[in-house]
Amino acid sequence: MIDSKNSPKFKASDGREIVLLPGWFDNRMKQGWPYDIKDFRTFVETCILSEKSYPDSAAFCINKLITADAMRSLVEESGYEFRGSERLLDLCTGPAVLPRVFKALGLCKEAYGVDVEDRSGAYSDDKLMSIWRESRDSTYQEADKYGLDIFQWYENINRMQADVNNCFYLLFSIDDSKEDCSMDGYDVSDLLSYEPNETFDVVTMTFGMDYFDIDEFFRKVSALMSVGGVFATVNDYCYECFACAMHLPMDAPWLHVRVTKNDLFRYYDEFRPDIADVARKAMYFPSLHITIKDYMRAAKENGLELCFYRRIINTDYVRDFLFTNPLIRDYFHDMVLPDSRVINRSVIADDFFTRHLAMVFRKVR
Repeated sequence: MIDSKNSPKFKASDGREIVLLPGWFDNRMKQGWPYDIKDFRTFVETCILSEKSYPDSAAFCINKLITADAMRSLVEESGYEFRGSERLLDLCTGPAVLPRVFKALGLCKEAYGVDVEDRSGAYSDDKLMSIWRESRDSTYQEADKYGLDIFQWYENINRMQADVNNCFYLLFSIDDSKEDCSMDGYDVSDLLSYEPNETFDVVTMTFGMDYFDIDEFFRKVSALMSVGGVFATVNDYCYECFACAMHLPMDAPWLHVRVTKNDLFRYYDEFRPDIADVARKAMYFPSLHITIKDYMRAAKENGLELCFYRRIINTDYVRDFLFTNPLIRDYFHDMVLPDSRVINRSVIADDFFTRHLAMVFRKVR
């Protein structure tokens, strides 16, 4: 069992002593995934704080096509049936691939997007359609670069993005008769200040909810939607072992959800002062303690009902933490889970192994 008596401890502001694991921090820093985080400061400055570039390569466009396919599948699995007359809005739309391919497929009549930065010039309509039609040939070439077969190449992209489906129907469904992939509107603004003239039947968002306070976010999304409309989204999940997109190196697994955010800042000050300033910058989530029940509560208070959700579980973590090392398994059940429930009583074991969360909401009022 874990030597809780002699192991180093961090004292939370509520008096709890959080048992740290010697060697855990160093092991994390050696992993180098998903970026080179051996130098955490460089990772944060280049991957979290910098303005991310959006390349115009065919491979990047195919990445977005696969993500759009996953979103189409997610919406349909929720029970929603596209009529073809919908007004669609894609939040944090980036190069606006998703709304345009939905329109080209006849899934919506009007396609809109909003983003805080103008990325609409990455792919012209003609270039998007050309890449789409040539996707099979171009992806064979790209796959060859990585030594992967074509399905594995698609699947790797899918896992990095939404990990919702792997049929890739959308990649092969376009034909010469479907050429209207024009945007009906691309607004460059902060989502919370976006004020369109009409509401939308379908709203989509592929990552980005974690930047917002969830109550403000659902209040805004509800105001954008027509009654009976749906909001479909896939996002990082804050309970992932290393705080998902923040990739925090810590001295104990899931430390970020076992203490308050202010206590976590203080932990870095006391135990890792060399990276304390950059760790603060890396924590861009307004809250580190949001579960599926919190999303449901915020949505319901703003007239939205959760009608479908799916956890994308990191099964490697399940294996490593609960089936491989009995010491870590006991540490999880005896310390991690109880500590986290002090902060948020709604947390369950599944939360800690959820990498992405896919949800579909319907506006009921």
